[in-house]
Amino acid sequence: MTWDKVRTVLGTIAPWIAGSLGTPATGAAVKLLCDAFGLAPGAGPDAIGAAIASATPDQLMALRMAEMKHQEFMQQLGYQHVEQLAATDASDRASARDREIRTGDKWTPRAIAGMVVVCYFAVQWFVLDHVVPAEMRDIVMRTLGTLDAALGMVLNYYYGGSHDAAQQQQQQGGAGNG
Repeated sequence: MTWDKVRTVLGTIAPWIAGSLGTPATGAAVKLLCDAFGLAPGAGPDAIGAAIASATPDQLMALRMAEMKHQEFMQQLGYQHVEQLAATDASDRASARDREIRTGDKWTPRAIAGMVVVCYFAVQWFVLDHVVPAEMRDIVMRTLGTLDAALGMVLNYYYGGSHDAAQQQQQQGGAGNG
């Protein structure tokens, strides 16, 4: 399952949490979902999707409470309607791409993206190749979670926005070229 599918499923149950997925507030939204469903911190879309599909009434109530808490939090940040989240997300992507065009800086984002990908695989190799003592598991899992999020942002930056726009154009009958 992808985050887009999780967002779609959550859209009617918890629109503020769903609207936060894929934005700078993703971490807060995922934490709320993990807490509501009793999942390990930083659970991915597959685990969260499975939890939603098999949710108990108590978990749905916890999700509803998390939704109200998140709505209040987002309104304190200045978002009065959930639709503002999508507009802000699209504006952020457009702004980043516009910066790329204006500055002509091709190497800095590529170098950062390359470092994130290399670090991701280096840490994964380390965890798989070495036995991590039990007292270190939390810090290693936290590091992996941070790198997973960074890798997701890097890949979304380079492949997500244009690919999503092309898919939307094709669904609307356009001839996207992304």
